[in-house]
Amino acid sequence: MVTEKLRLYTGNNEKKTIFLVQGEAQSRELKVSVFDGNNDPVSMENAVAVLYVKKPDGNMLMLPGAVEFLETGDEATFVLTLQVCAEAGECRSWVQLVYPDGRDLRVQGPEFFVTPCVTDDAVESREEFTALEEALAQTAQYRSHVEDQENPHHTTAQQVGARPETWMPTAQEVGARPADWLPNAEETGAVPLSRTVNGKSLSSDIVLTWGDVGARPDDWLPTLSQLGLTVSQGEWTPSLFAYAGTTNPTVSYNSQKGYYYRIGNLVHIIFSITGNITKLGNGNAGIKGLPSELLPQMASPVTLGRCFFLVGTDPTVSFTANIDGSTGEIQIRNAGGRTRQNFVLSSTDSFEVLGSATYIAGA
Repeated sequence: MVTEKLRLYTGNNEKKTIFLVQGEAQSRELKVSVFDGNNDPVSMENAVAVLYVKKPDGNMLMLPGAVEFLETGDEATFVLTLQVCAEAGECRSWVQLVYPDGRDLRVQGPEFFVTPCVTDDAVESREEFTALEEALAQTAQYRSHVEDQENPHHTTAQQVGARPETWMPTAQEVGARPADWLPNAEETGAVPLSRTVNGKSLSSDIVLTWGDVGARPDDWLPTLSQLGLTVSQGEWTPSLFAYAGTTNPTVSYNSQKGYYYRIGNLVHIIFSITGNITKLGNGNAGIKGLPSELLPQMASPVTLGRCFFLVGTDPTVSFTANIDGSTGEIQIRNAGGRTRQNFVLSSTDSFEVLGSATYIAGA
């Protein structure tokens, strides 16, 4: 068998010529692979391949192809019959690929040039539809098997190893369960009754308490530490000083008391100072002594309950104060909070300062 390999392109009409000799039959095969415009192979999977040949006298040939799937590209093999070489001259051809989804691809095939041979000029040229005839023959054979429902040889079921018409299979014969079969938990993938949840059997409804699942009881109240909040408390010593000045007052203290309580970053302080000022000093009135770990994130207001050293013993005048966020100094201002307040004494040099504040401390 002489084999001709040929690559056809869907968008290329370049003429390809294969030379044959008149009278040849079943001695040449044509292996065809098809490529698209990007030089990628066209898949022939599930496709029916047919080679059409038009001879010089106008007769048509229809040859079936055998499809082979290769890594380099699918191939359809066509065997050239006697009728391809029956008429000398030029024969045109094309390849058709028909897919189950209705796609119909047609690619121009080679030109067969049949050289005359004096010994075979008596071969009659005629049309040949081998592919169509094979398909029709298979259809007819299938149809005969479907339509012929008689048994001319009177073959019995026993002779061919089949079951008789009266046969009723048992559950065992067909691999089924018998009618009285009761599955166990393992056979059905169910949970066995021996399984427990927290020591409770699954044979009845299960009631779980908070203790069964590691939860808290209904009356549980968490402590601050359980909430991740650090708690601290202690004392500090407040004292008078002059801020934004050069000389602190001269003070004789009777008492200096300061307390703080901190939950996380929330701080509450109270303080009380009493005593006598023997010399005013130079500057604005302030209180210091707050521990550095209690400094606020930003300037925070202070509530003054009593402040008797700025205007003698007159309780009718109110003042404001705030804690400086960077130094912790408590700065006393006038009622509007805009003006710093100097130390002022009138009829007596005794003083009393009482205040408190709640604020957010820095990290």
